[in-house]
Amino acid sequence: MPEAATSRPEPPFLRAGPAATTMALWTLGSLSVLAGLYAVRYDPRFLVKYLAVLAVGAGLGVAYTWLRDGRFRLSACGSMLTAGLLVVSLPPNLPAWPLFLGLVVAIVLVRMSAGEGRLPFNGVLVGRLFLMLAFNAEIVDWPLRGEVVDALSTATPLDLFHTEKGFHALGALVLGQVNGTWGDMYQMVPGSPGEVCGPVILLLGVILVWRGVLDWRCGTGFVLTFLVVCGAVNLPVARDLAASAAGGSTLWVLWRILLLNLFGGALLFAAVFIAGDPSSTPVSKGGRWLAGAIAGIVNAVVRAYTVYPEGIVFAFLTVNLLSPTLDRACFWWRGRALLRQRRRVQERLAQPAPAGAR
Repeated sequence: MPEAATSRPEPPFLRAGPAATTMALWTLGSLSVLAGLYAVRYDPRFLVKYLAVLAVGAGLGVAYTWLRDGRFRLSACGSMLTAGLLVVSLPPNLPAWPLFLGLVVAIVLVRMSAGEGRLPFNGVLVGRLFLMLAFNAEIVDWPLRGEVVDALSTATPLDLFHTEKGFHALGALVLGQVNGTWGDMYQMVPGSPGEVCGPVILLLGVILVWRGVLDWRCGTGFVLTFLVVCGAVNLPVARDLAASAAGGSTLWVLWRILLLNLFGGALLFAAVFIAGDPSSTPVSKGGRWLAGAIAGIVNAVVRAYTVYPEGIVFAFLTVNLLSPTLDRACFWWRGRALLRQRRRVQERLAQPAPAGAR
């Protein structure tokens, strides 16, 4: 065993040991692909910001290790990865000061200061929750680069559906080409850099699972459960839209809603990079499936019934809180199943042999 049973691997590593740095670099490389794709399509300056944030994350990791242990340790891949995950999940134009404070919370207060017996909170989620509470105006602002106007209403595709029940062009959304206007009311913006292209995120997830960096069970359960619950809670909306001037059958409108919710927002990004974190999700296979199902339910309910168009933070922080309980429940159930199996074997062995049998 690579670690004692009482310890958990640090994010985002699926297994500890010499391969940890390699695994972190694979995940950082995947994030860099998303950052580069956003920079090419929308804002070249974001790539510079992304690299600067990685450097700040590495510096925070090194500084914290020096203050805690009195020695320098140049290996800071985990801190860089936390910084990268945070910056690609935020509005690209978030000011430097809130972003720096979010990095301090995510890396120093959560990731590096965690000890034995702590609740397995994901540092990226806690950092984003801090920004949602302390800098709410900045975290929900999606301005356009280079636009100098007195007033401009912007919306991501998910915001548009949440507020107006309007649809952005699904083909463009899937390909990560979010632009133009809607109804002369909103200027469309793509959202965070981690949301730019769903097929690319899925491809990166497949590669990371193939390399053994991420676990696929929690993310798969999350997406499947979300789609089922999202379809159920949006069925009345689909009926109303089908009966309106938009026309079309209820099933067709519901299908469009499901595709919009699948490729709009951070659902796929969370399924790959948040659900795959082994330090904040259950360690048992059954627990990972249950965690994904719980996150899918919470995210669908938050999107449908609250003022928030996205519920990733609430969904996976709930999973973080429940992870130890889910593991205990799965281990208990597995233990009882093995005990029943053992008893059945013992009963068969205790039965007398048939007459004439050798």
